[in-house]
Amino acid sequence: MSQIAIYIEPSLEKKLERAAKIEGKSRSAWVKEAILEKINARLPEGWFKIWGSWEDTRSTEEILSDIKNGYAETERESIK
Repeated sequence: MSQIAIYIEPSLEKKLERAAKIEGKSRSAWVKEAILEKINARLPEGWFKIWGSWEDTRSTEEILSDIKNGYAETERESIK
């Protein structure tokens, strides 16, 4: 396993120490988990290639509202 060195200001170091202690982890484990969360939160490869290819008669606001309200099974057009 490789190692990296980072330089952080003292105030950030204190926050890191506190966060790692609260979660019962070493600083290295806490930073590793934070990096993985950041990497995994990125959009998948090819996301922007399909941007705009979805056809729907609803507005963006209606779609987002349905998603937030859990209406996953709304009426859909048949696949042609």
